[in-house]
Amino acid sequence: MAVLYGYRRFAPAARPIISALRGSFRKTGAPGRASANTADDSITGKLRACLIRFEADTAAMTVKTAADSSLITIRVPVPRGRPVEYLVWSLTQTADEAGFTVADCEYDEKKERGLIRFTPADGRVPEVRLAFSISNRYFSATARVAFLIRDFGFEPDQTTLDFLSFPAPLTVTMIPAGTKSEWTSKIADHYRKEVVIALPMESHAAVSPPAGASVIMIHHSAEQISGHLSRAASRIPEFSGFINQWGTRVMQDSRVMEIVLTGIKKEHGYFIDTKITPNSVAPAVARRLKVPFRAVDFEIPKNADAAAVDILLSELTAAAQNTGSALAAGYPTPALIGSLKKRLPSFAENGVTLVYVSAIVDHGDR
Repeated sequence: MAVLYGYRRFAPAARPIISALRGSFRKTGAPGRASANTADDSITGKLRACLIRFEADTAAMTVKTAADSSLITIRVPVPRGRPVEYLVWSLTQTADEAGFTVADCEYDEKKERGLIRFTPADGRVPEVRLAFSISNRYFSATARVAFLIRDFGFEPDQTTLDFLSFPAPLTVTMIPAGTKSEWTSKIADHYRKEVVIALPMESHAAVSPPAGASVIMIHHSAEQISGHLSRAASRIPEFSGFINQWGTRVMQDSRVMEIVLTGIKKEHGYFIDTKITPNSVAPAVARRLKVPFRAVDFEIPKNADAAAVDILLSELTAAAQNTGSALAAGYPTPALIGSLKKRLPSFAENGVTLVYVSAIVDHGDR
C-alpha cells in the first residue's frame, strides 16, 4: 500500500491499491461447521464495528445476502478525512480476524467509491463484497493541530487584522511589558484568541527584552522568581498558559524550573517548551509536578516565504495524522496567515481540526 505524504492524491480507478496487501494476511479457517447465517453474523458484525470507528453512517448501511447464500453484499457511506488506504487496511485486518482474505480491491478516485471482495477460508460460508462511498461529511477527530503565534503585537496593518479575524482557533504569545501588552492581550481575547505569556529567561547569549520586561535569572531567589510570575499574570490576566522566551540557561536549571512550574501550577496555567535547548529539564519537572505541559513540535521560521510555509504545513498535517496532534510555532507574518487561510478547507478535508494549544497539552495524568 502506498504511503501518501501530507495531502492525499489517489491514482485513478485502481485495483493496485491492495496489491501490496494481497497474500499478506493469514488464512485462518473458520472452526467447526459454520452455516451461512453464522458467517453473516461474524463478518458483518466485525466489519460494522470497524466502520463505526471510522464514524460510518451505519444507519445507511445495507446488508444483503444472495438467495443461494453464496454472497453477502454490504454498502455503506464513510466520512471523508482519513486516508482511504488506512480504511482499506483496517477493514482487511478485521476481515482476516473473521477468517477472510482479500481477493480484490478497487477504488475510483473521481467517483470516490471503492469495492473490496473478501473470500472465506472455509468454502462453506459466503463471499463478502463491501462497497463503500465517501460521503460529504467529515471525520470528526482524525488529528488536532494548534498554531502558536509568537511575539504577537497589535500593529495597525492588514496582517494583524487577518490573524485576529482568522475564523479557527489560534494561540498567541506576548511578553508582559508595559501597557501595550495589556491592551493587546485584551484585543486578542476579544477576538477569541488564546493568550500565552512569554516569560523572558536568562540565556547563555545576551538577550534584549523589550522595555518594561523583567528576565528570570538563574541566581534569582524563589521569592524573586515568584514575583516575576505574579507580575506577568497581573499584566496579562487573560492568559491561559506560559512559554519560555529565550532561556537556554534557565531551562536547564532544575531549581529555577521547579519554582517556575510550581508558580504556573498555582496560576492554573500550562507551560510550553520551545525546545530552545535539548537539555531542557522542563518535561521531567512538569511530569513530576503534574503541570500541564507541551513541547513545540514544528517551527515555522520567521523568514519563511509562502512556498516554504506550504511545505511545512503539509509535513505538519502528515505528522498530526500519524500521532493524533501537533503543535506548530510561527510568527505573525503575511506568509503564514496567507497559507493558513488558503489551507483552512484542506485541513478539514484531511480530517485535521485546528484547536487552541490548551486542547493538546499533556495534563500529566497519563
